Amino acid sequence: MIVPMPLQPLRLAGTPYERGRMQAMTPGVDGDAIRATLQTRYEAARSVLETSEASAYLARQLAFTAAQCTPELDELTGVCDGFGLARDHVFALMHLSILKGRFEIDGCTAWARKRPEGGALLCKNRDLSGPHRNGQAVFLHEGADIAGSRMVCLGTLGAPGAYSSGMNAAGLAMADTAITAPRHGIGWLRYLLMTRILSTCTTVADALALIAATRHAGGGSLILADAAGETAAVELHAEGARIEFSDPAFRTNHFWTEPETGIAQRVGADAWRSTSGRKGVLEQALASGLGLGGFDETVAVMADHGDEDREALCRHGGADGSHTVSCVVYDTRQRSITFSRSAPCEGAWESMVLESRTPPEAATP
Repeated sequence: MIVPMPLQPLRLAGTPYERGRMQAMTPGVDGDAIRATLQTRYEAARSVLETSEASAYLARQLAFTAAQCTPELDELTGVCDGFGLARDHVFALMHLSILKGRFEIDGCTAWARKRPEGGALLCKNRDLSGPHRNGQAVFLHEGADIAGSRMVCLGTLGAPGAYSSGMNAAGLAMADTAITAPRHGIGWLRYLLMTRILSTCTTVADALALIAATRHAGGGSLILADAAGETAAVELHAEGARIEFSDPAFRTNHFWTEPETGIAQRVGADAWRSTSGRKGVLEQALASGLGLGGFDETVAVMADHGDEDREALCRHGGADGSHTVSCVVYDTRQRSITFSRSAPCEGAWESMVLESRTPPEAATP
């Protein structure tokens, strides 16, 4: 039986800018390592990020973000000021998958389902491939701008907000998976959208209304669950979000609303085998009751390494190059987060309960 240890998140308090800046001032955070990682990634991608076409796109995207996503951009500015990073470089890196115009091998597998006793479980295996896979962290945000005053975000040091998944004190939980869209445009980047949803929404219905009214850059999916047990999956197309009301709700790394023949041609054989294979494995597991039993049963499925006939949910490199670097399980009824800082097959689990609280006075970093 798995007995988790207490989870101690990095506490960030105050305005969005202050919370961003506090990342670099949290004890134990190695600012030099964060700067080196971001610089390495930028140098590797410079030939993509500094073309005239990319520069023109990023200028338009930044203008949209400054006008429509002000708190989220403020947090990014605080992160960059705290670590001594060039905001334009970090902003560009956040759009790298869009600018490359190719399948993003940083994949992930996410699902949610209603529980018979109330609420829902939302679970995600986070899969990464680059050097930034060692910079993940759990952040506790506290501020007057947040629904219920508090939210927990699983993200990456040097990046803003909910860069992978999260839950707020109202019991609204969310996780993303990476999907490169056939077309991209000017609009909300999903990482910033995820933070806005957790900051301002309390139910899946609230979140879907916000998403439907929002212009999107395109790319990625969102899996949502709330305290009442409602669940949904959202595909973020540049032409508009495609919303699926389903229980269970799940996604891997391709759009279900796009013809499979087109996806396979665009992303390549290895990537298509991974995402379509994991979809099949997850579909069968959910049909067999994944999420309805105990925690150990859930972990056993998410730790599955597959075989010759079955794709692994727990990734350790291989043809698609991705590694499962963490697993998280959110219980929206209990407001609990149970997290492994490594793959679920090997992780030491940590857990906490998120409670509402009057926001503290902002601390000046």
